[in-house]
Amino acid sequence: LTGYFDANDFANNERSQYLANIFVNNISVEFGGSENFYGAGVRGTYSATEDVDLTIGLMEGDGDYADVFDRPFAMAELDLKVRPMGRDGNIRLYYWMRQGRPDLSTAANPNDAALLEKTNSGLGLSADQGITDRLSAWMRAGVADEEVAQFYAHFSAGINLKGGLMNKPGHVAGLAYGATLMGSTYEDYMKSTMTGFESAVEHYMEAFCNIGVNNAEDNEGLHISPDIQYIINPGGDADAESAFVYGIRLQAYF
Repeated sequence: LTGYFDANDFANNERSQYLANIFVNNISVEFGGSENFYGAGVRGTYSATEDVDLTIGLMEGDGDYADVFDRPFAMAELDLKVRPMGRDGNIRLYYWMRQGRPDLSTAANPNDAALLEKTNSGLGLSADQGITDRLSAWMRAGVADEEVAQFYAHFSAGINLKGGLMNKPGHVAGLAYGATLMGSTYEDYMKSTMTGFESAVEHYMEAFCNIGVNNAEDNEGLHISPDIQYIINPGGDADAESAFVYGIRLQAYF
């Protein structure tokens, strides 16, 4: 369902935009399906006008393609197209609900079997907006059930520069920041397993530059993307050392 919900024009594609998961989709949403969000389901969209869409989806919760709607993941999203000052933009508001989970690996307390049946739900927002011919901005926010989710609240935002720092065709640069808050049940579990554990807001930053070789445009040719990420309080652990992550992405379109 990530192909239909929580979209964003500038932070939704790890092949050409940001690499960190928290900038690809809202980390506070406990999406159903498999680990990569695939599974059987149904989706329908009603277009009230060319600027207003309502989409509703129902998907199996565990991604095993069996007993599809026993404990489904459901999501509804209202999409609004906006054009302030003649610049295209989108506002997406959504509600989601997950009725249980297949195992305890992502539960707020892996030792509490009751969480297998607990319903988690939340609200979210994804927005993007063109500012100038080259500069665009985006943001996401979401909140879930603090007693059921490992990380129940999230905010992220960033800016993207078409043409990159050198204003060349086929180049794009991006800079993003995200903050994620730990749920109360998960915090209690961590304190019970780690002496002296203290939770803290995880701060996540990423910068990338997607370079189209020979000025290759989007979805064509070869692209090279240097990438750097910096995380403060990784995993929400106040005592964890801050970390740099360096990388480079090669993407070829045939």
